[in-house]
Amino acid sequence: MKKDDVFKLINDVFTVFNTVNNKKLDGPKNNLSDGKLYELFVLSIIVNKLQKEYGFSVSFTGDKIKFREKGGLIKQIDPHFTLTKDNKTYDLFVDVEVISIHFENTIEKDLQELDPSSYFESDITLVFPNIDNRRPKSSELIMLIECKSTTMKSKYPKKTQSFNKNIIREIIGMRSFVSTHSEKKPSILDMAAGRDAEKCKKIPANPASEVILYTADLRSHNYTDSPEKFGIEIVYQEFIDK
Repeated sequence: MKKDDVFKLINDVFTVFNTVNNKKLDGPKNNLSDGKLYELFVLSIIVNKLQKEYGFSVSFTGDKIKFREKGGLIKQIDPHFTLTKDNKTYDLFVDVEVISIHFENTIEKDLQELDPSSYFESDITLVFPNIDNRRPKSSELIMLIECKSTTMKSKYPKKTQSFNKNIIREIIGMRSFVSTHSEKKPSILDMAAGRDAEKCKKIPANPASEVILYTADLRSHNYTDSPEKFGIEIVYQEFIDK
């Protein structure tokens, strides 16, 4: 896939979105790093999927999507998508810091004093509404998406590492941060979309939030057994040819 093709696919989604919602949502810019461009690419795929496959109506708050070098708090004044179905709303943000499930019952005042080991960054995060100026807790999460656009660079000069166990450890760590392993439960996302519990995807986690890894590396197909045990989905998504 060429870079122009990626731009076109992103703009096609956002153009439809702009027309429906009468909003100016800027498409990709050439100065985006490959990592952030891939994140934007995946975001456009997710927004399109949530509308067409899950039946959500989508609106956008802000003038343009803004990516951060590192995650931060959810702030309602920041650009984000709002999903609506059956008179219920949900919020979709990029580059969000999420509190570990082990601090689920910690009061807000004490949460502000926790060190960085108590939270982690999610590239794309779907949450329940009314979260503002703070990190979401595990019980407020619906879907978390991690994006890996390229093979990993090695610490040794002139060497690279392909998709490997380090990425798997990272995504399993993300799951363990937000859920405990349990009997299979209906996906929170499927339930929010109004699907019958019997027809919902079953996830062996509590809470049953969706954890998804999007990767541009075909070798990810060699590392699916362990993630599947934790209800983690790995999606290969073609990206820019190198």
